[in-house]
Parts: sequence; C-alpha cells; structure tokens
Amino acid sequence: MSGAEPIPPAGRAVHTEAAPPPAGAYTRAVRAGDLVFLAGRTPRRTNWERTTTEPFAAQARQVMDNLEAVAKAAGGSLHDAVKVTVYLCNPDRVELTPPLAVTRGGYPAGAGRRTGRADRSPVTGPCLLCDRSVTAAGTGRTCWLPTGMHKDINPRRTRPLSRRRHRRTALAALLAATAVTGAALTGCGAGDSKGNTAKTDDDARTTQTGKKVLWLGDSIAAAEAPPLEAALKASGVEFKNASSDGGGTIVEGDPMAGKIAEGTWKDLAKSIDSFRPNVIAYQITTYDWGSAEQQRASYEKLAKTVQDAGAELVIVSAPPFKIDDFYKKYEGAIASAPKAAKEVADHSNGKVRFVDSSALWGTEAGAGKAQRASDGIHSCQQGSAAFAAWFTKQIGTAYGFTPAPADKWATGAWTADERYGKLSCR
Repeated sequence: MSGAEPIPPAGRAVHTEAAPPPAGAYTRAVRAGDLVFLAGRTPRRTNWERTTTEPFAAQARQVMDNLEAVAKAAGGSLHDAVKVTVYLCNPDRVELTPPLAVTRGGYPAGAGRRTGRADRSPVTGPCLLCDRSVTAAGTGRTCWLPTGMHKDINPRRTRPLSRRRHRRTALAALLAATAVTGAALTGCGAGDSKGNTAKTDDDARTTQTGKKVLWLGDSIAAAEAPPLEAALKASGVEFKNASSDGGGTIVEGDPMAGKIAEGTWKDLAKSIDSFRPNVIAYQITTYDWGSAEQQRASYEKLAKTVQDAGAELVIVSAPPFKIDDFYKKYEGAIASAPKAAKEVADHSNGKVRFVDSSALWGTEAGAGKAQRASDGIHSCQQGSAAFAAWFTKQIGTAYGFTPAPADKWATGAWTADERYGKLSCR
C-alpha cells in the first residue's frame, strides 16, 4: 500500500485522531493479512459534530475525508481501494452518491463498484447523508488491497449476517420510500454497533397526539405491523395490532372466507371495546372473496361499525402478491376488492378514506418495487419499514400529526420479530 506510515500488524485495529471515533463498539479499520477493512463512515467532523445541515455534496466530501484519514492511518490511501460499496437509497440520483459526487475533489472514481439498492447492499449498514431535497446513504465497509494485486474480496464471506444488518437495511429501505412520497429527512444519524441510532435531545419525550389506531388485516398486514407500531408510537400515536396470521377478512361472501369473517367480526368487537380506537385501519386481505356486491356490503358494514364506535375508517389496498394455485380461482375477487372499497369511500361523504398502496408498491408482484419476500406474498423488514413510513405519512396528513423521523423508530427491536425468520428474511 502507498503512504509513508507503516501498516499495522495483522489483526491490529487502526486508530487515528484525524477521523471521528466510531459510534459503537467497533473499530475504524482492521488489518487481516494483506487486507485492510474500513468501517463505513458518517458525515461528522472529528469533534463528533454532524454536518447534516450542510449541502449534500459537502456531507459526501466529509464522509470521504473521514475514510481517507483512516486509510492514511493504515498506511494507505483511497487510491489503493479495489472495492467500495456505496449505499444508494434513490437510484434516480446516482450523480449524488459518494464517491462519484466527490470525484472532482481528488478521490478516485473507478476504485470500486457500487450497489444500486440500499436494501440489497452486501455488507454493513448505511452512514446517512441528507439534504432538504435528496435522501441517500453513504459508504459501507470498504476492502483494500496493496496496489498491483488483482483479487476481488467478497465481503459476504467476511462477516455473518446479524440482526443489526436487518435493522440498518430496513432504515435504508424506508428512506427510499420516503423519497417516493416526496419527503426528505432534514436530520440523520448513524447506527451504532447494536443497531441503535444517535439520539438528540428531542428524542427524550414524544408528544402524544391523542390518536389511537387499530390495525386490521391478514398475514400481510401482520408482517407490516411491527414497524408500523414503532413508527406510530414514535409519532405519539397509540397502536393495537389486531391483524390475523390466518385470515383477517371482514368480507362475508365466499363460504370459506365467510367463516373466517365471522371470527374477525367477533374479534373486532372485542378490540373496539378494550382499546377504544378513534382510527381503524383495514388492509384489504387476500381472503376478501365474494362478488363485488358482497364486498361493498361488507365494507359498508365495517364503515357503520367504525362510525358507531366513534372512530374513523381507513381502508388501504393490499400490495401486489403472487397469485399461486391457491389464489388463482379467487383472482377476480382479489381484483374487484379495492374497487369496491374505493366506491364505498367515494359515497361515504368523507367518513371513509381509501388509500391506494400501489403508489408505494406498484402493481406487479414480481417487480423489485413490490418488495415481496421469497414467498412472493409477504414483506420482510425492509419492505415492511417502507410501508410503515409511507402509511404513517398518509394518516398523519389525514389526521393532523407529524410522522416521527425514521431514525427514531426504524432500527428498533421490531426488526428481530420472529415472523421475519419464518419468512426466511435475510
């Protein structure tokens, strides 16, 4: 490697006062044989001061300056990099991602290869960079080799997957979803080694909004519930998850679905009585089978039940999901359900709100935008967090509260919920 300073012995951590200290129990860099691995850096100065109020390019430059300082302490330089992983939350703004954004500032452009999606990044979680119009993410762990060697090291083999990767990639994914809805975070923090984000004085107390949301739906909604609960509670909203892993429909149509609906209605009455919600949100289920007339009648019954409880109703369409042999015979009903729900909302004089989730998921189950798990139906942590950010914004706009910033809830314990393990989420 280039540089006058000696390379630390193998297994020795790299220390320097020229870069900010790590956010948690990890080192800035470590040598392993002829390799030096650098941890991802955040846009902070050596005094731990954040630069998130500065322009995006300045933040990117700060990240790269921090990496360069650590590289020099290891006896090298960014010019020795053979692989750099860049976390990009908004693929449409590739020109703003480091190191490309700082190439003209003296750093090499061709040293590494970048990944195009934050939720598919192969190594450690993102270092956040923000401005008022763009939300993106910074560099992850970087592999370094002495100049002249031609060997590609795959970081997947150097470190096993862990819960904190799930937490951090979920945060990166929801930042991408925030960009889809047209909102950008105005302040960001980086996760520590335990998946926790840097806290501010404002984190100490959450202002309660007086809103109480009861969440209904099937197993798709159940997979979305953990981050939705975290996002709403961080926003000062009480939350109760009444979704079901075995049905959850309220549509009294098809004989099989009708039996499921019978149990759902009984459970709903109990939840209303015990929780006393003022907002009830129902995600259309994969079991809302029946004719369009039966669907409309059931949604109207739900609207009246909610109104009688002194609450307001939000119906959100289901994400696109794989129509396998089980669902094939019900494909018509699955397609007509959101149309029936929208008709009920349109004729409710504002008492029912219908929210079309295709703005987030798109309409193709197999497309990357749908963010389906390997089963093609449910969502993993990343997709569920994206939904939580999007839906919290929708109901926040409707009911007058401000959604909490992502760094207050996206890296919490919910990411280790056992349901994601059952879905083979990685």
